[in-house]
Amino acid sequence: MRNAVLAIGLAFILAACTDTQSRNRSVEAVSAPSVQNAEQYYRQLLSRHGKRYEECLRNVNLKSAQALDPVKSRPTARNLIVAIDSSGSMAGNLGGRRKIDAAKAAVIGYLSTLPSDVNVGMVAFGHKGNNKASGRAMSCSSVEALYPLGQSDKAKLQTAAEGFQPNGWTPLASAIQTAGAQLLGRDPGDGINAVYVVSDGMETCDGDPAGAAAALHTSNVRTIVNIIGFNVNSAEQRRLREVARAGGGEYISAETGDDIRRALDNAANDARRGISTARNTATSGVNAAATNAALAVMNACFDARMAMESTGINAALGVDPKLTPATRAYVVKRLEERQDKLRSWVKRESQRLSSANTVSQGELERQLQEIERDFTSAGK
Repeated sequence: MRNAVLAIGLAFILAACTDTQSRNRSVEAVSAPSVQNAEQYYRQLLSRHGKRYEECLRNVNLKSAQALDPVKSRPTARNLIVAIDSSGSMAGNLGGRRKIDAAKAAVIGYLSTLPSDVNVGMVAFGHKGNNKASGRAMSCSSVEALYPLGQSDKAKLQTAAEGFQPNGWTPLASAIQTAGAQLLGRDPGDGINAVYVVSDGMETCDGDPAGAAAALHTSNVRTIVNIIGFNVNSAEQRRLREVARAGGGEYISAETGDDIRRALDNAANDARRGISTARNTATSGVNAAATNAALAVMNACFDARMAMESTGINAALGVDPKLTPATRAYVVKRLEERQDKLRSWVKRESQRLSSANTVSQGELERQLQEIERDFTSAGK
């Protein structure tokens, strides 16, 4: 009898072990393919939205770089357009004042103080319709150059600002495109064309603001796109930074109207300092100028392509109804790893190139070719 009980007990133990092993195998069978499927999904997105970064090196044309003339390098003309978000959220109160009123005052105060040889413009977007579904179509198509590009006139700027109020959605991409259209045929001389976008949120009209900024920046209009994020959350800040990076500009965070005014002033000063730096390095001859030109083109290309890549993949993640949170998190993590690696590579090689001001142009070209080969062999 005792032997029979022991046998039964042993059978239960073996069965339990077998069941545990079976459950473990079941977990493995589910979890392993899950990661594999997430990686496969990530690679599918990358095949559709990923960019070829080797082309950023091929686009660097050192042979066209010229030594800068220290007299002519001072900006003789500048064209600046400020696009103001007039979506419904800009009616929100911040520090006892509507955000739209703070933004308007800061922009007018800035534009009205610029010298007469600087052309200015003001674009409003999202100011028609309403911020409900019923007004979305009208709002998303409401982008207007209410102050066409020309000499600054404070009274006319104030009149233009009275012509829009916060109402609807946020057609950010269309605002950038409209500003770019104003700059067509506008030669900034030795200066720059610049667009400054003041917005308290991201695109809500299905546009591609990073793509619009990149297209404008890499066109022959010679424009940078800066974004001033007005009281935006961290997630929107990250996406707005991508737009600024794609436009060759910078992202500035603002919490008050005074912050907006300081951001506009600092952006203009940074542009002047950049021109001054280029003027100072001109005495080093063609090699220094060629190096600076090569770095500027290469970095702008990488930034624009990374921003467009992120925008495309994030947009695809946002419209896939079958996507699980785990897969979404996996794809975001993998994309961040990829782009962190790219940024580290660009930073390292930029530093290496910037220290080679005495190298011949031929040697500089060979270095860029080596970088391209190293990057290609390292994979993406």
